Amino acid sequence: MDDIDREAVEIYRRALGTSVDDEKLLRSLGVLKDGHLTNAGMMLFGENVRAVLPQARFRVIKIDGTEMGHGDKLRIVKDQTFDGPFIKSIPEARDFIASQLRDYQFQTHGTMEFRTVPEYPEYSWFEGLVNAITHRDYSIYGEYVRVYIFDDRMLIQSPGKLPGVVTLENIRHKRFSRNPIIARVFTAFDWVRELNEGVDKIYQEMSDAGLPEPEYENDDDYYLKLTLRNNLEERVPRLRNEVAHGLSAASDGESGSLTHGMPVPLDLVSLMTLSKNEIAAMRIAAESGRVTTKELADKRGITTRTASTVLKGLANRDLLTWHGKSPRDPQQYYEITTKKISE
Repeated sequence: MDDIDREAVEIYRRALGTSVDDEKLLRSLGVLKDGHLTNAGMMLFGENVRAVLPQARFRVIKIDGTEMGHGDKLRIVKDQTFDGPFIKSIPEARDFIASQLRDYQFQTHGTMEFRTVPEYPEYSWFEGLVNAITHRDYSIYGEYVRVYIFDDRMLIQSPGKLPGVVTLENIRHKRFSRNPIIARVFTAFDWVRELNEGVDKIYQEMSDAGLPEPEYENDDDYYLKLTLRNNLEERVPRLRNEVAHGLSAASDGESGSLTHGMPVPLDLVSLMTLSKNEIAAMRIAAESGRVTTKELADKRGITTRTASTVLKGLANRDLLTWHGKSPRDPQQYYEITTKKISE
């Protein structure tokens, strides 16, 4: 009992709405036997988890770009490890991940109202993280759950193969808990779903947000990987246009119809052929509402001449629209192009 984090136990007690003492609560849960914490008890409520079960920690890594890089080209900008009892470390990790993700705020055309759209639905990535912690194989030492946040995707990597009868083919609807006591405790916080709908809802939330389908992979049965893609080059310009012109981002959540003469999103198919410099230009324009030659040059580490050529090329393809008084105007900029359906 001396190894217990009393605050973690109190958090769980409040979630259950009970007043039983610590020892009785832990015994009834099955994590205190013969006066000693079990492994599950230590991971959930232990005061010094890392010293006893180092594989129970998890790590969140933010990368600047779409690849991590190596050596002097390593592109990690944030790296935080969570190694306390799960009851406390999971909410801490949730808050940290949320702080590293982007929100996009759009002003509704003709009003002072703003709409905020998250980079990913919180349910999808938080459920993915909790599932990784709940169902990983803790018999694998020296490894731990990792979350990688790239510019274009989030990767949640968990040691071990899929548990029990779960396969990549039935993962949306089949449930099997490798660590049922951990799952039971997480259920008290509504972190784990017991009716098989958790993974299926990850798919639904991504679809509702207009994002690509989640990708599950069991890498040689050693890592289970979940990849969520933000699809920014397509999604942000579309959202910007939808909000500005009242299309399918209507407040009631229903898709609006396109009418003659109404602006519509740019041709997204052409975005698939862009170079890295062009993608960077579109991303800056999508996130900031505009892009300048200097901004692109600074972001990509290229000359202003090259940046100017990239932006002019995108304007020639009708993906960006130039604004300025003259080619030498110091205030000139480019913004995402919107098109109109002809009468």
